[in-house]
Amino acid sequence: MTRNDYENLLNLATVKAFLDTVAYAEGGTYNKVFGGGTFTGNQHPQRKVSAGGYTSDAAGRYQFLYSSWKLTANQLGLSDFSPKNQDIAALHEI
Repeated sequence: MTRNDYENLLNLATVKAFLDTVAYAEGGTYNKVFGGGTFTGNQHPQRKVSAGGYTSDAAGRYQFLYSSWKLTANQLGLSDFSPKNQDIAALHEI
């Protein structure tokens, strides 16, 4: 599928509901980092956080690891970590 295909899917109520369900389990907000903190800006923060005995650089509504984000962003031509691009990338991963 292409980026445009994913963008079109974002208009479907069922797709939005599914993404909301995934996001709820992952922390729910577009600017959340692993461990509960937040970040600002439209780029993946690439910040490793230790919490609960784990260390991760997961960030965003779907808790993308930086390595996963970079691969998906390159495949789809996503230039930033904006909310819309996080949604597109989540659909691609699904």
